[in-house]
Amino acid sequence: MADRDQIAIETFRPTLQQGVRAMLDMAFIPALQAKMPITKANLDHKEYTQALMRTAVCLAYGGEFYSPIGKNNWFEKNQPEVFAHHTFTHASSAVLRWDSWRFWEAMAAGCVAVHLDFENSGFNLPIMPKAWTHYIPIDLENLSASADAIGDRRDEWSAIAAAGQAWAREHYAPAPTAERVLQSLSEVLPA
Repeated sequence: MADRDQIAIETFRPTLQQGVRAMLDMAFIPALQAKMPITKANLDHKEYTQALMRTAVCLAYGGEFYSPIGKNNWFEKNQPEVFAHHTFTHASSAVLRWDSWRFWEAMAAGCVAVHLDFENSGFNLPIMPKAWTHYIPIDLENLSASADAIGDRRDEWSAIAAAGQAWAREHYAPAPTAERVLQSLSEVLPA
């Protein structure tokens, strides 16, 4: 990690339904910039890959905030397609579309991925990453403390990057992913 630029890279392009990024631009990035330099760039694929290979930290979050439409009967009656996709009832709001390519790219490149806290945000993957082991979490309830922790725990970056890369290869490379899909299919399809 010492051979990498001790900066965070932020390469998000403006897109629709990325309220998480917009909110964090306003409320998290200023606090993080007080702790470390952040490079914001619109890079082509080759430049982006090269930047990931030489940068210590990658801001890798995404998603949109949603209200639990499933609690509103109007949607069930008048827009059933919307209702069917927004029926979570475990929280007063949720982040959907959170699975950013930046997260997986950062892991593959051996860069520290900064993402919303998977556990506290209710995200679900077949094999979950651990905060402060495989990635650096952002706590939406305390963005300032999250920014402080990133700077204060700089000596952990190297271990987190290595563990994140190993975790992604072990559980989400093509072979283990294909095995998981085939196992799932074998459990639901007739023999």
